[in-house]
Amino acid sequence: MADAVINPQNTKYPIEVMKAVRASLGADENSDEMDSQINTLAQVRVMDIFLESLGNPARGQVIRDTVGKVFGFDLDLMSQNDEGNLLASYNSEIMAGVRTYLGLASDDRSRDSAIMSLKKNDVMDHFLSAYGETIPGSDSRRIINYIFGVNIDGLSGLERSRLSVYSKGQWELNNQNDVLIIKSSKGDVDLYVGPTAYYVDKLGTDQLPPELVHALLSLGFTLDTDANLYTYHNVSGESVPDAFKGVIGAIVTCIQTNFANL
Repeated sequence: MADAVINPQNTKYPIEVMKAVRASLGADENSDEMDSQINTLAQVRVMDIFLESLGNPARGQVIRDTVGKVFGFDLDLMSQNDEGNLLASYNSEIMAGVRTYLGLASDDRSRDSAIMSLKKNDVMDHFLSAYGETIPGSDSRRIINYIFGVNIDGLSGLERSRLSVYSKGQWELNNQNDVLIIKSSKGDVDLYVGPTAYYVDKLGTDQLPPELVHALLSLGFTLDTDANLYTYHNVSGESVPDAFKGVIGAIVTCIQTNFANL
């Protein structure tokens, strides 16, 4: 019997991604025999397989398109809307690479203000032009985090956490049975934590569990009673650092402890 031909709309990822992953698992790229296994793979693994199938090119548009296909959000739109990390300066690796692209010595700071005024896509593309011909998926994700402030490895680990994440003007994680939500303002200067509509519908309350409230208050969050959200503002005016976003760990622990059967 011939293998079934798959309708692209019935697959978790776009068909070109599915074909690459199927082939990497030793299956016919046009067969669905391994699709249930593919659906359980970590998203970063799917991203790596697809980029490897393309030769791991160090080209910003290819990498950004791959992120969109696997994770469902748009880095190009973030760049266009001036979303992403709000920083006085990118880290030393990014700055050195972009300076090199611009024909400067890697430690020449004379054009740093111009670099910081560039769109995120341009910063990424300039850096990659100085990086080399190829780049592994893990490095591409690291560069995206440095420039855009999107921790793709972290998002991949949260895929089934039942936590919705709205950041940089887009949903980065959002499923209908998610119970808690974390949002951020433009540039991730402010964070907001609260219940989802699903949570309120199932529990009949919009109050968060006491242990989560305690954790948020201890981290400097305050309750906005009008919006019923716990809020945090970074007084430096810069993006909340990744280390602080460990608050996500407290939220996920709360979900696992209290809502496993909700």
